Amino acid sequence: KGHPERISITKMLDISDIIYINQDLNVNVHLNNGDVLKDVNITLKKWEQTLLEGNIQCFQKIHRQTIVNLNFANGIKPDSERIDGYLALFKESNDQLPIGGRHFLNAFKEAIKTGKRVPPKFDELK
Repeated sequence: KGHPERISITKMLDISDIIYINQDLNVNVHLNNGDVLKDVNITLKKWEQTLLEGNIQCFQKIHRQTIVNLNFANGIKPDSERIDGYLALFKESNDQLPIGGRHFLNAFKEAIKTGKRVPPKFDELK
């Protein structure tokens, strides 16, 4: 008693409307109209396979739990709460997302310049 029924809604989504996808406990998809699709029933791994392993060049992984649309990326700034940490900034959102590590940071910097995905190099020591 007192528990609302859960319903499943299928929504067609234009991937060009996605600003970023992140996973905390669940996968959330943030859209350019301000909507957030919460608890999406598609794993982050499946999003990676679709967006990163497909031929969609405008999506870049910036953290093990975050994929961003480069068309909305607006730059990088130091993260005052993490030593050597950086945040990704966006054109249509005030959200600031942590960038994983040096390998994600270097790839994201290059991807912002070119507008196309750059795979992180995990063997970088710089």
